Amino acid sequence: MADAVDQIVNQEPQLEALTMPVALKEVLKKAAIHDGLAKGLRECCRAIDKKQAYFVVLAEDTAEDQYKQLITALCKEAKIDLLTTPSNEELGEWVGLAKYDKNMKVRKHQKCSCVVVKDFGEQSDALQFILNEFESRNNKKAE
Repeated sequence: MADAVDQIVNQEPQLEALTMPVALKEVLKKAAIHDGLAKGLRECCRAIDKKQAYFVVLAEDTAEDQYKQLITALCKEAKIDLLTTPSNEELGEWVGLAKYDKNMKVRKHQKCSCVVVKDFGEQSDALQFILNEFESRNNKKAE
């Protein structure tokens, strides 16, 4: 019995495969902890105009097409990388706009259509994964 417990305790946790959504979720949570996010249209536009943004995350299911066009145009003009996520509810949860119950189930969603990362907080494998993705995109554009 003690051997079985020792084996369970000594096992390393299974690492989740690093994909873009997983890496983005981790980077956004760390940036939120270090107060490095701008959320919402007004804050995002200000951060992009002031060139404080490292990159921008835009939800694909945003209701207003003009909203998406404005953020996309500002990012092109300022030469800031743009990532997209499928759901604005998911994006809101990732940046800390969700309410949880005591079982850590999401009780109330607040949607977020756009987020600007102004400060990463700390270095991580997820951040390096995203930066490598941007670099590969820029290399493809240059060719």
